[in-house]
Amino acid sequence: MESQEQEQGAPHRENLEPVGDVLKRLPTKNTSEASHQVSGQEAIEAQEEYSCPICRDYHFVHPPCEDGVPDYSRTVPCSCVREIWAEKKRLAMLRMCELPKKAQG
Repeated sequence: MESQEQEQGAPHRENLEPVGDVLKRLPTKNTSEASHQVSGQEAIEAQEEYSCPICRDYHFVHPPCEDGVPDYSRTVPCSCVREIWAEKKRLAMLRMCELPKKAQG
């Protein structure tokens, strides 16, 4: 079987190094807290980029279950767009009814 592996181009087992030795030679990255710190002002500015802090402008949220944990299997429209969508739906229904302009007021 070993001769078949050599014929097929498989690596020789005696040439393999332990994984621990290979990992020790790899350069390490600096993942300290200092490199990822964000000042309080930057965090506030990042939050202000969204017009809706609830859905972060995605217009959908996961409703909470009875125990208060978000139900990630469902989505519902955010409160920031419910009124807008209700008005768009009303106007679309009026257009489909083909009522005269005076009746739409």
